[in-house]
Amino acid sequence: MLGAGPVFYLTTLTCVLIGLSWCRKYWDNRSHPPLPPGPPSLPIVGSIFSLHNPTQPWLGFNAWKSTYGRYSFSGNLLIIACFPGDIIYARLLNKPVVVINSEEVANDLLVLRSAIYSDRPQSIVFEFFGPDFMAFMAYGDRWRLHRRIFHQSFRLAAISTYHTTLRRSAHKMLFGFLQNPTDYTSHFQMLFATVHLVSS
Repeated sequence: MLGAGPVFYLTTLTCVLIGLSWCRKYWDNRSHPPLPPGPPSLPIVGSIFSLHNPTQPWLGFNAWKSTYGRYSFSGNLLIIACFPGDIIYARLLNKPVVVINSEEVANDLLVLRSAIYSDRPQSIVFEFFGPDFMAFMAYGDRWRLHRRIFHQSFRLAAISTYHTTLRRSAHKMLFGFLQNPTDYTSHFQMLFATVHLVSS
């Protein structure tokens, strides 16, 4: 009989992790729409071993194109008929990856239906810039409001109102170069600060 040693605990932990992984996979398969075909996935590493050269994944994606068959969706996800391997789903190091192997499908999904599929990835790093930094904001009503406000100040008709101030700042910078040509850093900083203040 096994005692309560490290082997017993390690075996129990392994069995629990395998059981949880299987339950999660079973629940995901039941609660989500079907995914595009793709290579088989292993726990933790996913399909990374199916790539012949992980440093050049596009070669593996191209090889998968001929392996994984015809697929089509209907409903909100997709309404297209794909040729073999046009859309492939894989997990690489436990990250979900959708590979689009066809220019026609990429154009249909990412250009014609960009309102449905486009967004910016969420990242902890972007939060340091602040929640209202428009370049990293997720698409939605709040982003549209920020874009509308930005467009009011930077549309073609509004930019001409800045010309006088910018020209004066450029002349001031050139005069500063004549007075003190070695201190070019502070002259550029003054110009950029003026541009920033005028535009905000």
